[in-house]
Amino acid sequence: MGSISYCPPLVEAASIPPVTVRVIASFWRRLFAFVIDAVITGIPCYILGLVFYGWFSQFKAVAALTGYLLTLSYFVLLASDTGSGQTLGQRLLGIEVVKADGTHLSLAESLARYAILLVPLVGSGTATFLPDVLAEFMGYLYAFLTLAMAYLYIFNRRTRQTVHDLITGSYVVEDKGTGKVAPSKLWAGHVWVLVAIGVVTFGAMFPPVQRLLIAHGSFAELVTVRDAILNSGVAKSVTVNVMMNGIGQQRQTGLQIIVADPTSGTREKTAARIAKVIFQADPGADEKDFLTIVFNEGFSVGFAQYSKTYTVAHSIKEWQEIVAGETRN
Repeated sequence: MGSISYCPPLVEAASIPPVTVRVIASFWRRLFAFVIDAVITGIPCYILGLVFYGWFSQFKAVAALTGYLLTLSYFVLLASDTGSGQTLGQRLLGIEVVKADGTHLSLAESLARYAILLVPLVGSGTATFLPDVLAEFMGYLYAFLTLAMAYLYIFNRRTRQTVHDLITGSYVVEDKGTGKVAPSKLWAGHVWVLVAIGVVTFGAMFPPVQRLLIAHGSFAELVTVRDAILNSGVAKSVTVNVMMNGIGQQRQTGLQIIVADPTSGTREKTAARIAKVIFQADPGADEKDFLTIVFNEGFSVGFAQYSKTYTVAHSIKEWQEIVAGETRN
């Protein structure tokens, strides 16, 4: 008596879609793509800066905001599903931005991602629009984001995600292949490093820490000089540094004052006014060997920057004679 058996038809292997995962983009491909995008966005920003040079030189916050918005628009549109998840630099390097399921970011998700990434890179100058307390807080936030993103970008080798990637759940992957991103978890130690960076960065915000820093060394003198110049109304933006020239017995110590946007007068007369303010506010200025005042003008629009300087430098004795002459006149 025979038996009857049933064999299902064979399915050709070629008819079964391959199961693939997206490969995380390498450090260098991601870096070079970003450099290319910075150059691409920097060219029109540089041209715009030259066209509105006088305006942007005087109102640096406006220049910073303009550059931030232009640069943000480029990255947001192209790296979203509208631009197939690739900026021009990413397209040239064969990488793209996706979510864990392999799909591209929406415009809103792309906006959140690049708003975080670009703020410390090209948007820090916009903080001057804010009240002093909030602007100071944003300054520390920019510092934290810069350090945290740099750390994760270099050391997070598993997922290559930085702060903006982790917040938006995005990945930068090779554009070859389909499917989901290869599953991988962030090493827990990175979280503790970020906490440490946050503590160190934001710790300086507390008044007791600020007073401790200001009360020691030459930092107190620098703050006194800077505040005196700003309060005098001679300049809108001031940076004060301690400078040392020479070695051994030939060593000289002085102050360098970098001034942006002098409000009025010629540079020489403005420099004399600044020197007068310094001598009145800082008794220790007489003990220095020289005083250098640098006038810095230019613009920073997105990744495009341009500056030129004019320096007025004299010994302390010469400055005292200049200030005395200005006072008599």
